Amino acid sequence: KKNGMIPAMTEEELVKLMQRHPEITDVFVDVTERSLKRSSDYEQQWKDYSGKKKKHSMKHLLVTWDNNLILWLSKSYNWSIHDYNILKQSWFMNALLWVCARMDLWFYWACSEYSQHKIVMPNKKPKNKELSNKQKEENRVIAWIRIIIENVIWRVKKYWIIVNRYRNRTE
Repeated sequence: KKNGMIPAMTEEELVKLMQRHPEITDVFVDVTERSLKRSSDYEQQWKDYSGKKKKHSMKHLLVTWDNNLILWLSKSYNWSIHDYNILKQSWFMNALLWVCARMDLWFYWACSEYSQHKIVMPNKKPKNKELSNKQKEENRVIAWIRIIIENVIWRVKKYWIIVNRYRNRTE
């Protein structure tokens, strides 16, 4: 809780929060993984194991504002669900048409799906081609701005908000 703001838990709360604070014009969207207690059921272990992180884990979608405030933290999703699919399953994008959402390339398809939204993400390198110098410079600026959410995720884990192993049963 900072400046009287508590992260929203529902769509209605997030919309009310955004209406109370019209200065929020840009939000940062990213996904982070969290360790999970290994299940005793072999089938569940197989579903929960992330080969990328070499551990049992689940994902959360995180939405922050540019002053390091967490606006919304999603429910838990299986590690195997793609970041973009987590965004589609959440109600977040439908709730906020008037803000600029800054995302990384894991959400590449969001540009076409949510064309009515203002979405800022790096330029993707075309197949068998190179990015122009202008596009590379744009990517550097976007990365410099996007470091905000990476720092928020780091703080979330540093202060043990979602870093601890989730010990409740997920079955």
